[in-house]
Amino acid sequence: MSKHTTQIEKIKRLHGKRKEQAIFYLWEHLRDEPLDSNDISYIRNNILSLYPSLNFDQKHAALQVLLRLHCADSVVESLVFDYLGQVYEKYTGIAFLMSNYLYVMNGFRQENGTIDIGPWELDKTFAKVRKRLKEGNSPYL
Repeated sequence: MSKHTTQIEKIKRLHGKRKEQAIFYLWEHLRDEPLDSNDISYIRNNILSLYPSLNFDQKHAALQVLLRLHCADSVVESLVFDYLGQVYEKYTGIAFLMSNYLYVMNGFRQENGTIDIGPWELDKTFAKVRKRLKEGNSPYL
């Protein structure tokens, strides 16, 4: 348990990319060690307490740790759903940029043409994600 305690304390102290790397380090080493329910509970509770203050990439790392621990409860499920919404939000911003540039490029080729591509039409997977987020009343839509 002391190894995990040390790593969790290190994660708490670090910031930015180093924090993300420390979380992934924990994730990487979880597969090599047998964990009892106390270890799992300790790591889970600490990751959950850190989660609200993490940035986008750090949240990804934290979710990977929770999933490796097989923490499949309603709290983790709601975090995954929320993260999915954040991914979708980033994707739609990029998709709108892409559609704008496609429109501009098309304009170079023909003055009158338009390209009407919404972000949900660029990838069928994200169309399914959008539907799921809509059903769950995600704030990211």
